[in-house]
Amino acid sequence: MTAADAGNDGIDYDAAALQIMTMIMMMVAAVVVTIFQLGIEGGVPMRGEIFAQLMKQCNQNPSQDSKEKAWGLMMLCFLHFPPGEAMENTVQTFIRDYCPVSTRDLLIKQCHKSAYATPSAASMRLALLPPHVASDCISLRRYDQPALAPPAVSMIPSLLKQNGF
Repeated sequence: MTAADAGNDGIDYDAAALQIMTMIMMMVAAVVVTIFQLGIEGGVPMRGEIFAQLMKQCNQNPSQDSKEKAWGLMMLCFLHFPPGEAMENTVQTFIRDYCPVSTRDLLIKQCHKSAYATPSAASMRLALLPPHVASDCISLRRYDQPALAPPAVSMIPSLLKQNGF
C-alpha cells in the first residue's frame, strides 16, 4: 500500500510494515533467548518445565503451524540444554508417539545427544558470565549442524525466520 492508496496521509506503509515485522521478530527472538537463558541457568527443574510445556504445545495446540514451531523450538532447546535425567525417557517416549515422522529420528537423536554429551564449551563459558552479558551471548544454532561456536545474537531474527518462526 502506498500513501496514494491510503488517501495521501503521508505514511510510508512499506517502511512501517518492515519496521513492525522487525519489531515482532525482535520480540520473538527475545522470548527464545529468555527460554534458553532459563533452561541454561535455571537448572534441571526449569528444564523439565520447559520441555513439559513444549510437549503440551506439540500435542494439545489446535494450530498445526504452532505445533510445528513448538517441535522446532524443542529441537533448539536440545541444542542448548538437556531435559534432565528424570524427564529424558518421558520426552523420548513423547517424541516417538507424537512427533511427525519426518523429524522423529532427528529429535530422538538430539535428545539423546543433549542428555549424554558433555556440555559445550560455549554453554560452560556462559554459566560464568554475569546474567546481563550471558543473555547477549545465547543464540540459536542450526539443528542439522554441530556448532563449534554459536552465531551472534544479532543473527537470531534471521535464524528464526529461516526456521519458520
